Amino acid sequence: MPKVLVNLSDGGFAAYVAASRATTRQGLCITEPVTIQQLNKPLPHDLLQEIRRLEAIEHNTMITHGFKKGTLISVPDVESDCLDHSPKIQFTQDENKGKKRKLAGSIAGDITEPDTHGDVSPHQSRK
Repeated sequence: MPKVLVNLSDGGFAAYVAASRATTRQGLCITEPVTIQQLNKPLPHDLLQEIRRLEAIEHNTMITHGFKKGTLISVPDVESDCLDHSPKIQFTQDENKGKKRKLAGSIAGDITEPDTHGDVSPHQSRK
């Protein structure tokens, strides 16, 4: 874009992206004063993770194709690292013994279980 009107007060990476849209210095119009502290905000966590992932891929590519000597390193899998695959199960107990217990927070939806000697083996209720 030849001319860009930007507010750099958000700082950090957003300020860089906004300012880099102008193709010339004369095409950049900054709407309000900005401090060096605003511009030097740390990068977002997800962007830092992506940079680390790409650096690991670059390292392994250089070694695999003989441009660099060394050992391959593991590539972080950001998406699977942030997913928690363990089920979130919480049992609640009714005050009336002998009635069905409800399993809260299940991924499968409403799960109930009849009270049989205090044993709990969840199964999906049929509606």
